[in-house]
Amino acid sequence: MSPRALTCLAVTLAAAMLLTGCAMKYDLYALEAPADWQAQPDAAPRTATEDVALPSPADGDIARDLDWAVELIAQLEYAQAADILERWAPYLQADTTPPRVAEVGFWLGYCSEKQDLLDEARDYYSLVLARFPREPAAAQAYRRLNALGPKAEP
Repeated sequence: MSPRALTCLAVTLAAAMLLTGCAMKYDLYALEAPADWQAQPDAAPRTATEDVALPSPADGDIARDLDWAVELIAQLEYAQAADILERWAPYLQADTTPPRVAEVGFWLGYCSEKQDLLDEARDYYSLVLARFPREPAAAQAYRRLNALGPKAEP
């Protein structure tokens, strides 16, 4: 089996284990950022009504970012994974969306959940369910949303 196939298999298994509640007892391997990836500067949270310049396919490959983020999630590096996926978050509410954007929403919710940002996680999961109900990510978002339960009353 090629090294790329082994990496894909390891990432898939790690993601499946995380989604079903299994704990990772060791790091898979150390990751380095792809040479052409640029970290996004910290910015204030955006509102749904703000005009946002959406990344274009020339700005990066959503599949590459998803793969890298899932590898980081497998290593329990939730904040780093969320930083990678944040560049695609504006597409969650855009009129046109690239393939796999529902997965971005799910993984952003998952990273938020693991960082104890439960209201933010619920928001991402709910958005995936509302915007992409037929995507496989919606089924996972539904499970995680039910596991979190309703928002606590202030």
